[in-house]
Amino acid sequence: MTQQHHKIKQQILELHVSSDLKSFELQNKISALYRSKIIPLIEAYCNRLSNPDCIHRIDSLEIDLGEIEISSLEVDFVQKVADNLYEQLSQKLAPISAPPNNSSIPIERTKSSQPISPIEANFELFRYFLEMGRLPWWREALNPREFEQLFNKLIAESPQKTKSLLQNSLKQEKFVPRILYQFSEPMLMNLLELIAPAWHPIVRAYLRDINILAPHIQSWRGITPHQLRQAIWRGILLQISLNPRTDTVLQGNLFYLAAQFKIDARSLFKELQITIQDLIRERVDFASELPQKITTISQEIIHEEIVFPTFSEKEISKNIEHLINALGNIKNLDANSKNLFSLALEIDSILSQIKSSSPKDTDREPSIQTILNPLLERVSALTTAIAKREAIPSVERIETIVRDLKSIYRKVTRTDKAPQSQTLIEFNTPQDSYMSSKDTEDIYIQNSGLVLLWPFLNRFFETLGLVESSQFIAPQTAYQSVLLLQYLADNSVDTLEYLLPLNKILCGIDLTEPVEAYLDISEIEKDECNALLSATIQNWSALKNTSIDGFRQAFLQRSGILRSHHGDWLLQIEHQTHDILLDRLPWSIRVIKLPWMKRVLYTEW
Repeated sequence: MTQQHHKIKQQILELHVSSDLKSFELQNKISALYRSKIIPLIEAYCNRLSNPDCIHRIDSLEIDLGEIEISSLEVDFVQKVADNLYEQLSQKLAPISAPPNNSSIPIERTKSSQPISPIEANFELFRYFLEMGRLPWWREALNPREFEQLFNKLIAESPQKTKSLLQNSLKQEKFVPRILYQFSEPMLMNLLELIAPAWHPIVRAYLRDINILAPHIQSWRGITPHQLRQAIWRGILLQISLNPRTDTVLQGNLFYLAAQFKIDARSLFKELQITIQDLIRERVDFASELPQKITTISQEIIHEEIVFPTFSEKEISKNIEHLINALGNIKNLDANSKNLFSLALEIDSILSQIKSSSPKDTDREPSIQTILNPLLERVSALTTAIAKREAIPSVERIETIVRDLKSIYRKVTRTDKAPQSQTLIEFNTPQDSYMSSKDTEDIYIQNSGLVLLWPFLNRFFETLGLVESSQFIAPQTAYQSVLLLQYLADNSVDTLEYLLPLNKILCGIDLTEPVEAYLDISEIEKDECNALLSATIQNWSALKNTSIDGFRQAFLQRSGILRSHHGDWLLQIEHQTHDILLDRLPWSIRVIKLPWMKRVLYTEW
């Protein structure tokens, strides 16, 4: 028989008592009764009445127990709950059925739950994670292996729906990084096979050959395997969404890598050609058509016939449009706005995407990159000033930049090129979205104890060169800090994003902002993390000789609920018996506001 799991988001017991009763004692008595008698009763009734192969959802269930005498509280309270609960659950979980054939009387129904299948729930969970970067409240945890299994199951059981979701996600600016950061290599290959099956064998062979070539390419020295993988896959996903032709996969991706890492494309192709020839002489076999493609491209370069892929300019035009909109939003904010730093981060992210997708100088006159570079430097200086809280740029300064950007946008999107619309994939956009409710939902976390470290974080980040003058020096240092906080909490360097909401809040990052899953941590950073944890233990004398791992498990890795609270954040932390030591904590954790945080964080522990 299928094991059943039942989740209740919120339970409220409302009592009205006469003034002469000792309400605190009564509250404790009712709470004890509820835990010992009512919760097992709910579990038993849900098991009995629900279909184990379906998922039932009940928005709310209210029971009025009427009056209960204090003298018979233990018996009457439990009995009345049992009677009323069974009746209401029976109605809520009753299957929808037609009236008997011999009956002409319509059936009046209370609102019953509409059961959904496990695969529908898994799809909802997956979509929610792609959009929000976290799990819905009814799913407590998901390790990387379970995430991969869930994805593969969706492909097997609901391929068209999953394909449509992924295709739409590739059109969304924030979703592509999340896919890159959170998907393992096998998951990305399965994604490719689902949405562009003709690409799958080409990319698989190409990745194998790149792994052979990478150690020999001087142009890629200093680029880690992880960085190279991210860039390759970002280029592949970009090509799929803009130009799905299979005959340009390899050369298109190599041009993208050259732009991403600011390498001269001609030099890269020449080096690749020489390296491939050397390896072939050493009897190295290549699985892809890379040797032939490199030879063809090299010949085109010699004859000055090389044409850069059009997807770069398409990407530029899209991001310039986003940049113009973001700069326009800054004009409407004042210097104290909470959204100002967030906009600066957004603009920096757009700048990075423009730079990575811009073609290098060619003989075409004049190149987009030549015009863009000075303008991008002006925008970068503007966002740096905002990030450091130096000054809000004047409206005139912003309008000048926007005017120049619009001029470039018209150049990039000029209509004298051959139409490309017939080569684009048509994506279906889901009608519903979770984004509008992002700040109203409870967020369940497992690292609430990180708030204990807050007085030390500014100095910690400054020591590591991530913060200067109490502000993160760049968006990437803020993202690095998010992952370092998780390393402090559980010693992990590979983390699914859903674990990081509190980390993002403590680092002033929007909750929906994608963050890397992998922390490339140095020995210096490890030493500083251990030093911070040791200092926390030493300054909290009640912990005495507690080890770092013991401190992590006892306090940092603690469940909690984050919720929006009058425009700020409230964190309610699960209580455990050894929390009596919190009475001897030398610093307050009730109100937390680091210089770069957008909102105050209030805690209840």
